[in-house]
Amino acid sequence: MSEGFTHDAGQTDANAAYGKMADQLTPEVNDRWLGILACFAVTWGLLGLFSFVFFIGADPLVLAETYTSKQVTYITETPFWVRACQALSVLGMLTGSVYLLLRRRSAYQWFMWSLVGTLGVLADTIMRNGFRIMGGMDSGVNIGVTIVGIFMFWATYSAYQEGQLGAEARARIRAIKAAA
Repeated sequence: MSEGFTHDAGQTDANAAYGKMADQLTPEVNDRWLGILACFAVTWGLLGLFSFVFFIGADPLVLAETYTSKQVTYITETPFWVRACQALSVLGMLTGSVYLLLRRRSAYQWFMWSLVGTLGVLADTIMRNGFRIMGGMDSGVNIGVTIVGIFMFWATYSAYQEGQLGAEARARIRAIKAAA
C-alpha cells in the first residue's frame, strides 16, 4: 500500500502538498532564489579558480610546508588531462555562474561542462588513490565539489526547463523591477 492518501490524479498527500507549495511561489521569489544561487555559484567558482591557480603555480617547497612529501609528489605529478579537467571544471563553473546571474539559457550547459570536468578529476582521484594519499580534508573537498557540481547542473537545468532562463525570464525580471 502506498504511503499517504491518494487523490484524484493519483498523487500522494506529500505530492499534493508540494504542488500547493510550488503554486504559492511567485516569480519574484523564484527569481530571488535563482539570484542567490547565482551569487553562491560565482563565489564558489572564484574559490575554485584561486585553488586551481595556486596548485598550478605552486612551488614544491611551498607545498612542502603544508603537505607531506608523498602528497607533494601526488600534486606535482598530476597528469595533463587532469589539469585540463580542472580547468574545464573551473571555467564551466564561473561562466555558468555569470550566465545564471544574467539568466542566460546556456547556463545549464556550462554547468554540465563543469560537472564533466569535476567527474574527470574525481576519476583521477580514484585511479591514483588520491583519497588515501591526500587524507580527509582534501578528500572531503573533492566530494563536496562533486556534490555542488551535480546540484548546480540540476538546479540550472530545472530552471531552464521551467522557463526561468532566457529572454522571457529577463523581461519578466525587468517588469517586476519596473513595477516595484
